[in-house]
Amino acid sequence: VCQCEPGFEGPTCASRSCPGNCANRGVCIDGICQCEPGFTGPDCSSTSCPNDCFGRGVCVDGVCQCEPGFVGEDCSAELTIPAPISGVYTRDITINSVFIGWVEEDYVDKYLLEYRRTNELNGWTEIEVFEPGHTVTGLASATEYQFRVSGVNAKGRGQPSDVVEIATKEDLSSIPPKGAPQSASATTRDASSLLVQWQAPVLPEGSPELLGYKLFWRKVGEGEYQTVEVGPGELSYILMGLDVFTEYEMYVLAFNANGDGPNSDTFTAMTAEGVPGAPGGVLGQAVDSQSIRVEWTPPESARGVITGYKIAYQPEEGAPAEALVPGSDTSHLLTGLSPYTLYTIYVVARTSQGEGDRSDSVTVRTEEGAPARPIGVTANALDAQSIRVMWQEPDVNRGTITAYNVYYQPASTTANQEPRKQTVRPNELFSLLSALQPATEYVISVAAITSAGEGERSDKVTAQTSAGVPDAPGNFAAEAVDSTSIQVSWEPPADTRGELQGYKILYRQAGKEDVSTAEVAPVAQYHLLTELQPFTVYLLTLVGFTEGGEGETSRKVTVQTDEDVPGPPQDVAVEPIDSTSSRVAWSPPAEPNGIIQGYRVLYKDSNAAEYRTEEVEPTEMSYVISEMIPGTEYVIAVLAFTGAGDGPPSSELATQTEEGVPQAPVSVTAEGIDSQSFRVSWQPPSQTNGVLQGYYIYYTAEGSNEEQREDVGPTDTFFVASGLQPFTVYTITLSGYTGAGEGARTEEARVQTLPGVPGSPAGLSASAVDPQTIRVEWQAPEQPNGEITGYNIYYRTTESEQDALQQAGAQDTFLLLTGLRPFTEYIITVSGLTMVGEGQRSDPVTVQTPAGAPSSPMDVEATAVDFQSIRVSWQPPSDPNGNLVGYNIYYTIQGTTNTNQQTVGPEDSAYVIEGLQPATQYVITLSAFTEAGEGERADERVVTTLTGVPGAPASIDATAVDPTSIRVEWQPPTQTGGTLLGYKIYYQLVGEDGTSTTDVESTETSRMLTELQPFSQYIIWLVGYTDAGEGERTEQVTVQTPEGVPTPPRDVVAVPTSPTSATVNWQPPIQTNGNLLGYKVFYRNTIDDKVTVAELSPSDLSHTNVDIEPMTEYLISVLAYTAQGDGPQSEAVAL
Repeated sequence: VCQCEPGFEGPTCASRSCPGNCANRGVCIDGICQCEPGFTGPDCSSTSCPNDCFGRGVCVDGVCQCEPGFVGEDCSAELTIPAPISGVYTRDITINSVFIGWVEEDYVDKYLLEYRRTNELNGWTEIEVFEPGHTVTGLASATEYQFRVSGVNAKGRGQPSDVVEIATKEDLSSIPPKGAPQSASATTRDASSLLVQWQAPVLPEGSPELLGYKLFWRKVGEGEYQTVEVGPGELSYILMGLDVFTEYEMYVLAFNANGDGPNSDTFTAMTAEGVPGAPGGVLGQAVDSQSIRVEWTPPESARGVITGYKIAYQPEEGAPAEALVPGSDTSHLLTGLSPYTLYTIYVVARTSQGEGDRSDSVTVRTEEGAPARPIGVTANALDAQSIRVMWQEPDVNRGTITAYNVYYQPASTTANQEPRKQTVRPNELFSLLSALQPATEYVISVAAITSAGEGERSDKVTAQTSAGVPDAPGNFAAEAVDSTSIQVSWEPPADTRGELQGYKILYRQAGKEDVSTAEVAPVAQYHLLTELQPFTVYLLTLVGFTEGGEGETSRKVTVQTDEDVPGPPQDVAVEPIDSTSSRVAWSPPAEPNGIIQGYRVLYKDSNAAEYRTEEVEPTEMSYVISEMIPGTEYVIAVLAFTGAGDGPPSSELATQTEEGVPQAPVSVTAEGIDSQSFRVSWQPPSQTNGVLQGYYIYYTAEGSNEEQREDVGPTDTFFVASGLQPFTVYTITLSGYTGAGEGARTEEARVQTLPGVPGSPAGLSASAVDPQTIRVEWQAPEQPNGEITGYNIYYRTTESEQDALQQAGAQDTFLLLTGLRPFTEYIITVSGLTMVGEGQRSDPVTVQTPAGAPSSPMDVEATAVDFQSIRVSWQPPSDPNGNLVGYNIYYTIQGTTNTNQQTVGPEDSAYVIEGLQPATQYVITLSAFTEAGEGERADERVVTTLTGVPGAPASIDATAVDPTSIRVEWQPPTQTGGTLLGYKIYYQLVGEDGTSTTDVESTETSRMLTELQPFSQYIIWLVGYTDAGEGERTEQVTVQTPEGVPTPPRDVVAVPTSPTSATVNWQPPIQTNGNLLGYKVFYRNTIDDKVTVAELSPSDLSHTNVDIEPMTEYLISVLAYTAQGDGPQSEAVAL
């Protein structure tokens, strides 16, 4: 086998070989590799580049690395400015950030992402980005932003993309709910309640959790809304206690921790109808004898739609009836009634819910009607010429009878003949028909008369006169002898018309029908009537009689018997009212026998010997006996008395007073037996006021509202209560009871059960105070069962099985466990102690000690920057003791307690405090804090801000004092900017440019400006000043000085015009200092010093005096004057 030399191959080594067998990427021809497309090199091992990079670049691993200015796969294209970025999109929008993405562009080295607020179109914020997308942060919530992107390469910056607009999400964590409850409505439940329902509001994602709903309601259009809150899970509420048949308006809103959301739409609903109130103003008026008109007004509280009214009416002795009328009516005529009858009437309104309240009742009597026929008519012939007719009142009362007509005529009279009539007074129920025909049958009837007319006539009766009868006896007289007898006397008839057989004395009680008769012998001329009723009016007549009958009656005589003691009261009844009083009622005696002057009520305990007596007025028919002994039998009677004395008492009535409640038990004592029981003892009440049925024992643990009651028998005098709370004070009261109920309770007794071991302490909690301290807190056991003498606090780590113990005093409710291991879990329990022993341990709590707080920051420096700011710098703490979360900077004005705080991040090492007061010493310190809390504060630094100019003085006021002075007052500025050195007052005349100033000490708050011009307006203002200069000026005030007196007139000249006259001329004053009222010219004679004065108007500037004495020297001066007085005189001139 041929072993070919390098570069040859084949069986005979005749063929040239190619290096590396062309890397299997080409064909070897005569030792030269013919490479496959995309490969190059002697052994085809290298990747080729398209078009060999056009000579504008280097092929590296088959990729053209183009020279600057050329691009493309084969470097054939020249680099240009990037085209506008396309495909810009947004996602992941939050309250303060958004992701902006776009399509990646070739030949772009970086991107410039710009954004701005949509409503601020002045400038863009630019971010340099090297990827086709970026999350922009630090945006404002609920704000619209615009975004655009530009590409940048070596050729420059391309045009920006189209603007994309987004709105960041709203920060819902600090705002009230955005939506109102939906579908809010109310439905009627009944006459006084509505069911309100709603759906939860639709809220944006991230909204805070609702705390509940507020429902507002009121009567439509009336007053303030009422409100109620319900929980967030409640979507309905029942409004109760509403007015009947009333429309209400309502709305609902949701609320969270940040406040109330928007209101729902207002909706209305009406409560259901109820039964109406009573109609008002009910009136009744009789229309005639059978009808009454009833009127009323609708109820003030209709409580619905009035559908009708019921008029109920009832006669005083009859069955009730009713009439129904429509709801629109307010009057109705009741017909078919009984004449002259008293009706009781009331009205009831009706709604769909039924009848309402009754109105007040009214009573109305129908008018009188024609009376019914009299009854029981009888007629008896008395003699040959007279018939006595008697009758009874009609059995139906149709009015007040005013008279009776008695009709009579002979039976033989023809039908068309009118009968004779005799009218009788209404209280006389008989009539004597006289002057009749003897032995004649008469037909007789009677009719009653009322104001409505004559009624029906009675059934007819007949009577026949007898044969001859005597005349009437003469001088008939009667006289009462005593209370039961009357002496009657007379003279015989003038004509007896036969043998007189005797006399009949006819007598009856006034107002009664029964007539009594006493017959006496014919020879008698007087007679004593006995067994009469006392104090009674009698009507008497006398008649003689023969065989033919009774003769004429004498004249009627009326006599009253004397008074007597009355009979016993009638219908005496006793009715117990309560346990100590009874009502006695009675009717007047059937036989008053005189004028009743009063009644005496006699009563006594059935076992007592003597009656007690109570006198009662004659008009009273009842009496209430009081101060009776409960549960006691009494005997009671009543008597009447007249002027003749006491009548007999009524039959005794026995009555039993009702049982009363007993008085309180006495001698109550209580003592503790053991930790769960006490014994209470007592003695029975002094007065049981009935049959004692038992005792109630009430007892309540102190601090509890739950009262317990025990019932024991009437003979018991002690009770043991068990199952009680140990060492607990109980208040105890007792009462007895009878069939009438429970009596008064005793005063409270107090007893305490004996001590026991306590229950477990309540409310155990533990919190880490620092890395080595835990504060354990508890509350006294709910059941101390005795006086707590102390507490045991047990604690151990979760890895330990052995408890450590610390003890606390009886009054302690917390304990600091110290010397603990930081960042370690501890298990803690507490038990209470009493003198009996240790109680139950509490449930355990677990707490972990925290990491430590850092040490104080180092190298703290503070330097004033200007009059309102200080720069503070520092180095981190040497012992951070955890991950620093930030720093708290504290600054306080020296000498005050109001500390301000500013928190900065953990990476900060300096901060400028701004908004400070000028020229003020500040005490500054700072501390670092970790998640475990704040560390030690650094040593304080005291720095004074630079001095500033003061603010404007306050409350400037200026007041004119006199014509040349103005007082200016003010208050110091609220901000002095440093040490106030003083004030400057600026003032100037209105209309002039010159300004005057005056300096004032800083301690002053007023200044008098003097030497001013009278009657002039001044503009005044004020500034304070410090070392830094003048501060802010006050507002300007304008003040006018009052009038003054003018200066002297000028250029006075006096010229003689004749031996006896002279003229004085002058010019006005330089300063009038007010409204000039005139001038005064003074002429002083130098010989006798006599002065004359001439007063002139303000327009006069000369005066001629014609009373000058010849050859005499005068000194003349002039002055002007205003309302303030005379000004100074001019210098005198000689004349």
